Amino acid sequence: MIRMKFSVPSADADWSDWLKRTRSARRQMWAASGSSNDVKIDEALYKEQRKRFFAAFHGKCAYCELRLAAGQRFGDVEHFRPKGRVTDIEGKLVFSTQLKHSGYYWLAYNWRNLLPACLACNRPGTGPEGLTSGKWDRFPTMDKFWSETAWGVRREKPLLLNPWLDDPEDHLIFDDTGVVGFRTRRGEVTIDVLGLNRDALIDDRREACEQAARHVRALQEAYARHDILEAIQHEAKLDAILLGNAPYSAAALAAARRAHERHEALLRRNPLLKPKTVAG
Repeated sequence: MIRMKFSVPSADADWSDWLKRTRSARRQMWAASGSSNDVKIDEALYKEQRKRFFAAFHGKCAYCELRLAAGQRFGDVEHFRPKGRVTDIEGKLVFSTQLKHSGYYWLAYNWRNLLPACLACNRPGTGPEGLTSGKWDRFPTMDKFWSETAWGVRREKPLLLNPWLDDPEDHLIFDDTGVVGFRTRRGEVTIDVLGLNRDALIDDRREACEQAARHVRALQEAYARHDILEAIQHEAKLDAILLGNAPYSAAALAAARRAHERHEALLRRNPLLKPKTVAG
C-alpha cells in the first residue's frame, strides 16, 4: 500500500459533467434520507470514472498493490466508507438508537471515498492458505463512533488506512521476506481485514524486494564502471518504484532503501572500495 495523490482534472468537460451529476444525485439522496429504504444509489454513476481512479493507482489495487489486469479481474470500485450497511471489525452490524446504520450513502459518489480494489481485498472469502480476508462493509473505528451525518465524519477515527489520505509508511513495515508488519494499531487492523499477508502476496512482494535490491547494486556497479547507459536503465527502474508505478512499490522501495544503506555502510567501513573519479 502506498500513499497516492490525485490531481483533480481542471478544464475537463467529462469530469465537470460527472461532478455535476453526482451533486444532483446526492441532493436526491438527502431528500429521500428519511427512510434508508428510499435512498437509491446509482452503481453506474460511481463507476463511471473507474478508469481515471484505476490509472491514479497505476492499475493496481489501492490496498495490496496487486496488478489489476483488464478483462477477467479488473477489480472493484470500492467505497472506503461503506455506502450501504456498516459492520464493525468483527463483521457485526453497527447500530445507532436501536436502528442499523444506514451507511455513508452521501459519500457514494465522492472521489475521496472511491478506491480500486482487487476481489480478495474487497470481497469476503477464504484463500487457499485458509486466511480469511475482505473488507466489504467492514469499517472499524477506534472509539466505536460511526457518524450518520456528513458533518460528523470528521469526528470519526477509522482503524483502516485510506491511501488517498494516510501515509502507509507511518503504519506498515515491509521486510525483505515479503511479509508486512505493523507500527500502529491502524496498521495491524488494516493487515488483518484486507489479508495483506496472503501467501501469494508475500511471494510476489519478496520477488519485488529482490529485484529492487538488484537494481540498487547494479546501479552502484554501473556508476563505478562509469557506464552511464546502464546506470540510466537501473535509475529508470528505481524511479518507477519511487513513483509507485512498479509492482508492490511499498515493499520494493523499503528494500531499495535497505540495499542502499548496506552499500553506504560498506563504503564507510572500507573507503578503498569507493570508485575513483575520472579526471576531467
